[in-house]
Amino acid sequence: MQTMTVGLVPAGWDLEVPVTSVDKEPLGESIRHDQGPVAHFQIGTMEQKSTKSVRVAIIGGGAAGIIAAKNLRELSHDVVVFEKSSHLGGIWKYDDAADAPSSVLYKSLHTNLPTSIMQLRDFPFQAGLPSYPSHADVLEYLQNYAKHFGVDEFVRTGTKVTEVSKVGDQWKISVQSKGKGVYDEEFDRLVVANGHFNKAWLAPIKGIENYLGVVSHARSYRTPEPYHNKRVLVVGRGPSGQDISLELAESGVKEVYVTALDYDPNFVDEKDTRILKPAVGYIAENGMVVFTDGSSIEAPDEIMHCTGYLYTVNDFFPSELLFPKTAVVPNIVSDEIAADLGGATTDGTAVAPVYKHVFSIEDPTAVFIGIPFSNLPFLCFELQAKWIARVFDGSVRLPSKEEMYEDFYETVRKIDGPARKLHSLSGLQKDYFTELGVRSGTVVEENIHDIGKWIRRHKPSTEAADLVKMFS
Repeated sequence: MQTMTVGLVPAGWDLEVPVTSVDKEPLGESIRHDQGPVAHFQIGTMEQKSTKSVRVAIIGGGAAGIIAAKNLRELSHDVVVFEKSSHLGGIWKYDDAADAPSSVLYKSLHTNLPTSIMQLRDFPFQAGLPSYPSHADVLEYLQNYAKHFGVDEFVRTGTKVTEVSKVGDQWKISVQSKGKGVYDEEFDRLVVANGHFNKAWLAPIKGIENYLGVVSHARSYRTPEPYHNKRVLVVGRGPSGQDISLELAESGVKEVYVTALDYDPNFVDEKDTRILKPAVGYIAENGMVVFTDGSSIEAPDEIMHCTGYLYTVNDFFPSELLFPKTAVVPNIVSDEIAADLGGATTDGTAVAPVYKHVFSIEDPTAVFIGIPFSNLPFLCFELQAKWIARVFDGSVRLPSKEEMYEDFYETVRKIDGPARKLHSLSGLQKDYFTELGVRSGTVVEENIHDIGKWIRRHKPSTEAADLVKMFS
């Protein structure tokens, strides 16, 4: 068994993770021995064991697109990465302007995972960084990664994909380029890696029309200075909600209220000057905010949504390959669930139907990288990309279309809540990564799956000793 170092934390604390190579056996038969031979979904000559190279369009030059390009090129696939901005690295490029189209970062942002867990298996973070690096550190890491593996040579920056369509067995990519104008180009395969941190999602609030103050989203937050002496209601207490509300509270903001679904009225932290509240029930006609426990506050100066983002696949991907136009619904799924799936796909809170969050079931020559959330993102991108590369070169086969739908609806039936939770890997990362590891030829050790012990809850630490103490 080989051993690889998943990460290096400053001060020389190494985390070793064993990795073994998995034979390239066609997976359709290897993982279903109990059910006998099955019909496989064939893409071109995918039923053959001999490998081949295909031409692949990758939409997005952020972390997912860069990692996809590197792993596809390793199996000799010809790739072109289309990036609409002027740089590699996607959202990790900070911009002071609150309305910057490609920036969603606040100035003080640090990762909520340490470098030892974030970094890719064959490319460590640059030396001397804090355990939880800044956005600038991550951008430098991704750009160094792209340069080291030669990915930057295959990236076309300033090139926005406006539409994709299937013409025969080819994908026609329509682009708008700052240098070449408008043109079309054809590819054998399509990888959608455009991320899901671009289009803000605002939580619905009953009576919001009664509120006359400012409604914003974390996407436009940069620094706390504009909020001095204001009263701010932060909706959501995820990573960004936690970071931003704490920064506001410590920076002279008059009052900071934070709503959270996990609100506990008995929890008291005397050092925390924020005022924690349950979810917003409604906004009264006089502008007062009424919470679900019956308490209320006068209308704040600003309501800031820290509530996440929407998928933007619908902006360019063929609608006939997505719900609700793709109406393959078995009897075991209720009309209500089917309608919820269709609505979630239409409004951008889900992407469906997809097999294992990756392959378009209606046309597996199109794939998605980076759809899941609540997981270790860079490792997820890498495992997905390695699986895709093997399917594209014919060394791994997919199940039949019917079996992929069966698997998809099994996932749907297990969702605890609305369809917008379809791609959440909360509590599911271990099983998902293990399966991707088998399919991609990599085994990942279990000790990275307990995200709870790695995740930064509050301010970033600059001392590796903090991590050593935490896990000793």
